[in-house]
Amino acid sequence: MGRPVRILGTGAIVLRSGLPGKTAAWSARVAEATEQLGRGGKRIRLIHRIEEVALLAAWDALRESRIVIPSTGHEWVGIALGIDEGIDGIKARHCVAVQSDGPLGASPLVFPFTTQNAVTAQVSIGLDLRGEMFTLCGGPLSGAAALGVALNAVRRGGVTAMLAGGATSVEKVFLEALAAAGVREGGAERDGAGVLVLAPEDEGRGPEAVRTAFLIGYGDAFGERAVAYAVEACLDDARVSPREIGLVWQASPDLPSDVFPPDLTADIPAIMQSPHADLHSASFPLTVAAVARGEAAARQGPVLVVGADCMGAAAAALVRGAS
Repeated sequence: MGRPVRILGTGAIVLRSGLPGKTAAWSARVAEATEQLGRGGKRIRLIHRIEEVALLAAWDALRESRIVIPSTGHEWVGIALGIDEGIDGIKARHCVAVQSDGPLGASPLVFPFTTQNAVTAQVSIGLDLRGEMFTLCGGPLSGAAALGVALNAVRRGGVTAMLAGGATSVEKVFLEALAAAGVREGGAERDGAGVLVLAPEDEGRGPEAVRTAFLIGYGDAFGERAVAYAVEACLDDARVSPREIGLVWQASPDLPSDVFPPDLTADIPAIMQSPHADLHSASFPLTVAAVARGEAAARQGPVLVVGADCMGAAAAALVRGAS
């Protein structure tokens, strides 16, 4: 059994095509964050939407957690970020530019972001994080994998807290590339990021932290019946039986029916569809963040968040409200 970890803060950013993504209000939020970070000596230049949503989600989560931004140097805060299709979109745009304009089309500003860890590094540098840094790139469940890595890091010790979550940017060039490859992705352009601040169970931030929740279990699996195995691993990690679960939230568009082992199917509570299920790497952490904020709470018992992808991977996390 692993120890529960406290969720000190959450940050959730969702921008959809035709909505606030290109308004003055959004630009003002980005300017406010970069200006405040600049006062602390961390001047960063953001050139892509995925950087903006990732940085602002992390910034919001840290502010809610009452952790000083930028770090004073006494806070050993790390980060684990799941980021996949957003980087694929940057690569696709980069390739199109080179194909159209030759070497001159390869912008020296964009090229560094064709590497997987560039966005995590930008967030880490901008927020002056001094702890471990992880970038997870394993498809739509990258954000879930980041939560698992951060959970283990906090349990292992050596960090004050871990930022954990995922960010995505589904842009036109990415959708066109998928269509050319024969993949039916569906949906319009969208961006999103979900980041949580995880800390040891006994870590508190005074009266402001009263409504924090706890991440009490995590599990993942791959292959046949991956969802059932991920759920079993998660419940075993938390030492919770299926009949104790108050609600299940589905953090991906398609979830197989074998959520629990056959002998426990009678104990399956209602399965609700997360409104963030189409946000790929950000879907899972955004759903966990919604549960932690009480937006997806159960009448009683912890809430199980489950996700799966078309490649045969699955992940599950168990969240309970503050006691």
